[in-house]
Amino acid sequence: MRNIEQKFQIADKRGLLNFLSADSRIRFVFRRVQEDVYFNRKNGRLKMRLVPGETAQLIFYRRPDLTAARMSEYSLTPVDNPPEKIAELA
Repeated sequence: MRNIEQKFQIADKRGLLNFLSADSRIRFVFRRVQEDVYFNRKNGRLKMRLVPGETAQLIFYRRPDLTAARMSEYSLTPVDNPPEKIAELA
């Protein structure tokens, strides 16, 4: 699978939230709580995503180290026993 990623630094998070909440066309839909556990790999990047109430996922991805928008290629693999898999990959 592929996606395009762009990251931004926000100096004034509270100011941005106030600005967005003042516009009635914008509404808050949901908040996602997640934890990502990263593993060192030479041929790409690997992380395990842990979301309460959902099956953990192992995410392997490749993307260039750029600050501009960049294309990522990734694959997702469900993980049944996250603690065991984390110990195996660490």
